Amino acid sequence: MFKNENLISVEEVITSFLITEKAKSIDMSKKTNSQFIEIFTKIKQEIESLPIENKYALMPTKDRLNFYLKHNWVLKEVPLKYIGPWGSTGDIPVEWCSLSVIDVASRIKNNKEYTSKSIQEIINMTQDIDLILKQYPPILVQGGEIRAASDTQFLSLDSEDGSHRCIAAALKGLSTVRSFVGFP
Repeated sequence: MFKNENLISVEEVITSFLITEKAKSIDMSKKTNSQFIEIFTKIKQEIESLPIENKYALMPTKDRLNFYLKHNWVLKEVPLKYIGPWGSTGDIPVEWCSLSVIDVASRIKNNKEYTSKSIQEIINMTQDIDLILKQYPPILVQGGEIRAASDTQFLSLDSEDGSHRCIAAALKGLSTVRSFVGFP
């Protein structure tokens, strides 16, 4: 599937993951574009300057680190219709998350009366989603590696990190996202 693609280092993928993890703790909802860029630039410089063993130590769990290490990685443009979000993406209803990110975005559009913290974050993110995706691509793996439940729609790719970003891209009307794609 990805034989002719240019491989990228697992360190680049882990670095991107750690940057977005650290940024999740910052309330971006009231930030201007320039403040957003400034915050992410500082976080990026901090994480990128760390030796690889320190980055490994910052991964939330050893299992997640090992999961990243057992994959080969490429950076490629991926149609959103092939991406399934985490089964429990924030506080979005689990039954919505059993579908594709495009379906989740459609549910958000069609159920404006339903509100949640994650949905508000996604709506806020749509304004700057192009910039966010350019700097911090979602991290995807082959379908069935994350979303293996029998009541989950099988899709070609599962979101390991970046479900909110993918849903925001779909909500904005994008059809593809540049993503890190891992394969065993």
